[in-house]
Amino acid sequence: MSVLIPFAEDSRQPLASTEIDFGSYRCHNIQLLSTSGSSGLVYQATSDNYFDENGSPAASLIVKECYPLELSERISRDGDRLSFKTGTTEDELRLFNRYLNRYRKAFENNALLMRSGAREQVSMPSRAFSANGTLYIVNNASHGIVMSKAFLSMDLYQKIKTLIRLCETIAAIHDVGYLYLDLKPDNILCVLNPARPQDFTDEIRLFDFDSMTARSEVGNPNTVISGSGDWSSFEQTHPGHLSEIGPASDIYAIGAMLFWIVIGRPPTTNEVIHAGGNWHIRAKDLVNIDVSSLPSDFIAHVENLLNRTLCVDPSLRLQSARELASELETLGELVMPENKAIAKRLEQLEQKLDAINSQALHAATLDTSPVTIKLTPRFDTNGSSGNESTVGANDCESQIPERSISSAFIAIQALSTLRPDVPLSEAANNRIDEMINPLKTSLDNRNVEETIGVGERAVTICNALMAMITLSALCDAASDECESTLLSISEKLDAAIACMNLDAIDEICQHLDASNNALRAIFVLSTFLDKSSFPYLSDGLRLEAESLIREVNEALADTTKIDFDQENCRIEEMSHRISEDIQLGMFRSLF
Repeated sequence: MSVLIPFAEDSRQPLASTEIDFGSYRCHNIQLLSTSGSSGLVYQATSDNYFDENGSPAASLIVKECYPLELSERISRDGDRLSFKTGTTEDELRLFNRYLNRYRKAFENNALLMRSGAREQVSMPSRAFSANGTLYIVNNASHGIVMSKAFLSMDLYQKIKTLIRLCETIAAIHDVGYLYLDLKPDNILCVLNPARPQDFTDEIRLFDFDSMTARSEVGNPNTVISGSGDWSSFEQTHPGHLSEIGPASDIYAIGAMLFWIVIGRPPTTNEVIHAGGNWHIRAKDLVNIDVSSLPSDFIAHVENLLNRTLCVDPSLRLQSARELASELETLGELVMPENKAIAKRLEQLEQKLDAINSQALHAATLDTSPVTIKLTPRFDTNGSSGNESTVGANDCESQIPERSISSAFIAIQALSTLRPDVPLSEAANNRIDEMINPLKTSLDNRNVEETIGVGERAVTICNALMAMITLSALCDAASDECESTLLSISEKLDAAIACMNLDAIDEICQHLDASNNALRAIFVLSTFLDKSSFPYLSDGLRLEAESLIREVNEALADTTKIDFDQENCRIEEMSHRISEDIQLGMFRSLF
């Protein structure tokens, strides 16, 4: 049976000095970061010579000191040095040595993960240093900030996205037969964006591996099982339940971090027992969140996830970290900022276009006379293109052979791919069915002309559906009045499909395509106005851009009078001015 580490009152004293010399490099500015670990204390520090290269910048480090909580009453600190008090037993000394061996084993675990699917989410293996009567593990943290501090400057959506990345990392660790068993905010680095150091990416790095245990070793009597108080699962902290430790133990810890995100602290064991897998979160409990900005079903989704993560019985929890990631994706969509929501819808649309383009490319190898199915421009869903963060657009067209059997087949396939995403009227859907249903008969009869005719009509309908889908994805960028006008155009397009009036469909599509282009330009411009992403933009130009967006929205509200080329040129010019203004602001901040 594995050995359970009991949680005692913490009497551990941190380092007295602010410097440690590890021989190959020296740490200074040492500050206590966390006392929540049962195996040791964690510090943050700086080193001017951590990197060997001359002229390299100072390194930000995470230093973990082996100082077991359960032996704290037996250990005294004289200055920086740890030593055992008189009366310490041989068993206690052996237990301390087992902790030291776990620290050494942490490097083997770290190296193992560097060869696994989690290699991009773990820190590079460092070294263990003997000093002050104990061992220290040092990790380079120059590329990030510990989650407990990073989350102070993240919005709710960013926090959930980071938690999703953590789920993916834990899934990769489980894939190689290991359990992490010490998930908590102080063991996770949130990676900074090198292009905009004030922002974070969605990436994380795990850096503490002394608690990581192979699943096959959980029942070994020499295996030491520890954790970090309220972050740890019930089975990790209660004798008689150690045999239940498994992947669901890490699932519990991720649930504890979700609880922390919304409540502001980890759950206590008593709370978990009392909840009994049936959590009830009150709006007033959400101290870290502006409740007024939340969708009505957000709390219900959180409760559903807590019910399947924070429960005493591991068998009642979600059994897969990937499944939990998927559930968190749904939660994140509820609080996704407007510009990211638009970008995600466009990304999903892009995936459909890729499938259609792939089919069209295959068809083009069979016949070479081209006819074009117009598709929406491609978008950079990270919001970056060129100098600064924008949403770029490149013409994307599928070349489908004209008047060929293959063109008819690809057009029908494209129509089948796009149709579920458009809320067409019953009349329009029926007319499309009436158009497609005879295709099988024409193929059975080997009727070339009829087959090609169906394909040509399908191309026209595909263009209409693409215009309607694109409008749906971009409508959040429009004012209410503008959106109402454009949706009325979409309704006219639906009516034209219901009548199968191909000329009217083409004419309305041209109008809607032009409107969509203007909306895309507004969306591009609006991404610059997010102060959190572009703090260097001057207030004057920000106000000028907001005024231009209002003007274009007003013009789009009466699409019979708008000069689309003129409006797009105005927005393009404004985007260029903003890009230059941001660069000037960035350079000014350096002085």
